[in-house]
Amino acid sequence: MTSIRSRKGKKELLLNIPKLEQPITIPKNLSSNITLKDLTFLDFVGKGAFSTVYRVKMNDTGEIYALKKIKYAETQEQLKVIVNEIDCMNTLRHPNVLRLYNVFYQSGAIHIIMPYINGLTLAEALKIMPIPPEAQLGRISYLAVQGLHYLRKNAYIHRDLKPSNILLSLEGQVLIADFGLARQLTASSEQACSYVGTISYMAPERIKGKEYQFKSDVWSLGIIIYQMALGHFPLPKDPAQVTYWDILDFVDKEVRIELPDPYAPDFKAFLMKCLYPNPEQRSDVNELVNDPWIQKFSSPAYDADLKKWINEMHQKHMENKKSAPTLGDSVL
Repeated sequence: MTSIRSRKGKKELLLNIPKLEQPITIPKNLSSNITLKDLTFLDFVGKGAFSTVYRVKMNDTGEIYALKKIKYAETQEQLKVIVNEIDCMNTLRHPNVLRLYNVFYQSGAIHIIMPYINGLTLAEALKIMPIPPEAQLGRISYLAVQGLHYLRKNAYIHRDLKPSNILLSLEGQVLIADFGLARQLTASSEQACSYVGTISYMAPERIKGKEYQFKSDVWSLGIIIYQMALGHFPLPKDPAQVTYWDILDFVDKEVRIELPDPYAPDFKAFLMKCLYPNPEQRSDVNELVNDPWIQKFSSPAYDADLKKWINEMHQKHMENKKSAPTLGDSVL
């Protein structure tokens, strides 16, 4: 249910949800009266613990979108995650960050309309080819750094950066997604301390329960890029099995970057900038955007090969899905 209030002479759309103390503010450029009747459901995309994603068509324009249907939260904590994702995506506009198009509440569920990304996640691509060609690895890293830099400029910490939250489209796009755990730091809260996210990609300062800043996302990105270079998760365990103690043991022994022969010294230097256990020594993403190794892959000339590689990975991913039962794709 949507209502309108005036604020400083401007009209503001509000999304009223049961049990939520304050309604969600919706950007004024979004439609205030969209309902399920305005959409045609085309097919199922994927399912998560609390949400289901569908490919839908807008009846009046014929445009294709992804609709994330979120079951009504049973607890205030779950509701905070949902509201946080909407609040973050309301303001984000960057080619390497997944954006929000609309949101509405109907039939006991919150519905988020997002771009439909025809492709796969980085996690799915790495299951098919654990070590991407260096040109593709570099271009994915460059574009992910651009997205992370944009979040940093807007004072956002993602807090759950991992391969399944990086989307690869058949058009060659690389997008950071899933902002349910993101946090915006302000002048009055320059550090965060909440223990949220995926342990295997979590920065040491967060594992230890210390306050953290934007550099915690740099660690997560560094682990992802290191994983692409090695062909496996940097620790001797599957990411899903990594524990708090495994991460502490990994960093207490000092992170040693060991790479196969083809990689140049400047790549190792880049990874070291990301993976210093001490966040004071670790580079900020503001520095990484100008790193010599990252800048090697700044040219759009790499996009054609990246697009070709993503399409090949997607084709194999779809073939694997047909040959083996699955619970569904990763949720956007």
